[in-house]
Amino acid sequence: MCREICWRPCCGGMIRDLRTCRRDPRNDEARGDLMWESALWGSRFFQLGRQCTFPALPAREAALRFAAETGGGCTDILAVLLLAICRRLAERAPAGMARLARRVWELPDGGGTERRAAQAGADALAAFLRELELPTEAGQLAPAAQEWVKHLSFSENRMVYTT
Repeated sequence: MCREICWRPCCGGMIRDLRTCRRDPRNDEARGDLMWESALWGSRFFQLGRQCTFPALPAREAALRFAAETGGGCTDILAVLLLAICRRLAERAPAGMARLARRVWELPDGGGTERRAAQAGADALAAFLRELELPTEAGQLAPAAQEWVKHLSFSENRMVYTT
């Protein structure tokens, strides 16, 4: 039940409301919903009782650290890191990413393997990022951001899919 509460309304709602806000920036209802969904995304509230942490939290922390250290924006770096994490997890944990693809992107099962479904979810995220005119690879970042990303230290290399 917790997964349904977190992923479908929160992430699915964010996707819907981001699209609405791009089409109609004066849509106050979509902007308000987006504010609340963004505040809840990755919130500790949704982590209660879970055995693992939300995999995007290190990416969010890294993007915020970049903004604090450089005075630059964090959106582009966050987009690249999130896609890199999704691509990596599509290979290393396809079952979970396949569930995410079906719940968030509403992709059909299609009778394929979980790995294919997980990859389709990562591809859907990449298409959405391009729709929002955000980068999907480290080489698309501004030069200062590219240099900063090279020096990120995670327990594992999260940039494996971004070069």
